[in-house]
Amino acid sequence: MMALLSVSHIPLAHPDVLYDVLFEHRVSESGLPTSRFCYNPRRLWEMEPDREVADEAGSQNLTCQDAERDGYDVKHMQWRIYNRYHATIVAAQGLDRTRSHRAPRRRSGKMTGMSDEWFPHHVLRRTLGNREIWRQVNGGLRTDHVGQLDPDIQEEFCDTRLCWKGSRDACGYGSARRCSPLGPLCFHKLKLTKLAELISSRHPLFFRKVKSNAIVVDEDGNNVGRVDELLVPLIKNYSRF
Repeated sequence: MMALLSVSHIPLAHPDVLYDVLFEHRVSESGLPTSRFCYNPRRLWEMEPDREVADEAGSQNLTCQDAERDGYDVKHMQWRIYNRYHATIVAAQGLDRTRSHRAPRRRSGKMTGMSDEWFPHHVLRRTLGNREIWRQVNGGLRTDHVGQLDPDIQEEFCDTRLCWKGSRDACGYGSARRCSPLGPLCFHKLKLTKLAELISSRHPLFFRKVKSNAIVVDEDGNNVGRVDELLVPLIKNYSRF
């Protein structure tokens, strides 16, 4: 197993815990773990019927997938976890495909931008099928796009914890500043008690965004060390496995 993280991600779990969580649910036919997407409950994008899109493109040989009922592309977070088969499918398409191919459209008009937050799901949906996609993501625990937005699914499969801009208290995790117009806050201080609490829980698996020189502070605000120096000892002491 290989986990590739951005420089602003930090792990919150022992490798054994990470393995147990990622391999807890498997696709019955292949035995591979189901992929994990954190779908955005506030932005459901309902797509035009696949057959209609194919007809517009002038296809003379519609596939079974093209002939299925309407598909749903659900906006998801940029960070996601693929099994090997799904990773191969998405990598073969590439995120720049949308620049040279017809992009899927919402009923209310074309989707714009943020291709990394919808195109990976779109690729898997069109490859696996409008129904099969839900058997192979997020444990196969829900059978449609609406079920992916259930709070218990969000809690179990949204593996990265973060704090969005606008939070006056940095979500209680420490001290942070706005580091991009639309993205989450960037932390330069993390509270020791909150960090230990996150590590002790089975979810989430990762935290973002943390600056490279971020420090850990105690309840009185005293500096107890850098995050990159304390993280491994904290995971050894608090991560459950």
